[in-house]
Amino acid sequence: MRLVATLVLGILSSGAVIAGEDPDRPRGGASDAFSLARTQTAVDVHAIEVFLRSRFTEARRAFDEGRYERSYKICEAILVLAPEVSFQGSLLDLRRRAHGRYLSRSAVSIRFEPELVPEGESAPVTPIAELRGRVLLENRSQEAIVIGSSEEVEPLMGMVQFRVRSVFENSSESTESGTQVLRLLEGLRLEPGESRGISITLPLPVFGRIPVLQEWSVTGTTRPIVVHLADKVTARSIPWIESRGTVFAEGFSKIGERPLIHLRRALLEANPARLAAAGDCWLRVRAEVSPSTRKESDLQVIEDLLAVLGRNGGRIDLGVVQLLEKITGEFRERSVNSWRIWELTRSDRGVTEERENR
Repeated sequence: MRLVATLVLGILSSGAVIAGEDPDRPRGGASDAFSLARTQTAVDVHAIEVFLRSRFTEARRAFDEGRYERSYKICEAILVLAPEVSFQGSLLDLRRRAHGRYLSRSAVSIRFEPELVPEGESAPVTPIAELRGRVLLENRSQEAIVIGSSEEVEPLMGMVQFRVRSVFENSSESTESGTQVLRLLEGLRLEPGESRGISITLPLPVFGRIPVLQEWSVTGTTRPIVVHLADKVTARSIPWIESRGTVFAEGFSKIGERPLIHLRRALLEANPARLAAAGDCWLRVRAEVSPSTRKESDLQVIEDLLAVLGRNGGRIDLGVVQLLEKITGEFRERSVNSWRIWELTRSDRGVTEERENR
């Protein structure tokens, strides 16, 4: 901005015509020109400051929306126009964070890739004793990337974090988590589109009973890594892209494809194991749908659940009640009678609301 001010002052002191001024009007002396120059310079500096701050606000908005490349490029443009802008500290901090996120999301991808099931072999079933796969580093940019340095004495260190949630026949759950240190390759160069995998085996807890399903997730972090991308160099801990998967008990592998169909089948068969697996899968699908969209589906499932309460010797009552609690948000006594009362009061409330709407 000092450069802009200097240019404006130079133009005014040389006698150039000011926008909006009558060229035939007699001019004042040099002191008048410099006085006007100072006034005009102050106005221009303020206008530039307002403009650059609006661009900085746009960069912050882009960062909040996950558009890290755009946020980084706006910050770069501001620094080119005005390296000593008044909000320089905040600008440099945002540029650093946006650049790091851009590299991790758009340029460098780090994730766990599970071992593929060989063709002709069956998918694994619960319980799983370990997760086998590889940590995959992928260059998703159009430039070659160098991670780390070949001169480093120690290999780059990473930390794998894994979590397994197991669901059992009685709809109870158990969650276990763990970490494992990982040695990454040092001085690794990746060409555009190239990936490199590091084999890894993650041991999992083994239970005395067989879960109907196990949902696993793997993520991790790396210690600060020097990343060279074109003419840019950054050092940061690159977050991993989370990987997820679900393993079912034998005979239940299709449940995840159409959980609602299998949920209703479990109610007809009074099968507590299928109910636990299908109910869990359906709830996960339901969580991804907006409340307004899932309202009708929720009502239908609630009706189906209430219809089987107390039947078939009560074999699935516990699973049904737990599903009702999760759908409705009502936590009542876990008995058939309490939910029968809830059903009656719900029906009465519905009739009252219908009369009021008339």
